[in-house]
Amino acid sequence: MDTRSVDTRSVDARSARLPAHSLRAEIDLARIPADSNAGGLIFTIGTILIFLVGVPALRSVAPILLAAGCGVAALLRLIHR
Repeated sequence: MDTRSVDTRSVDARSARLPAHSLRAEIDLARIPADSNAGGLIFTIGTILIFLVGVPALRSVAPILLAAGCGVAALLRLIHR
């Protein structure tokens, strides 16, 4: 049994023959469930706040975007009835 430890930081991805997607740590937003319940609302509000804090230029157009989003939501609700 080989007890040598391998420093994974020095292993090249091509030499290790690992799929490229396994080497990246990322959050896949498509896999986070955000149904039409309180959890979805919390997720949506949290995401909006993160963008408003992270991108200050969005703060000036946020009310317009909020109104447009509410308008689209109302239109979609009418269409799907």
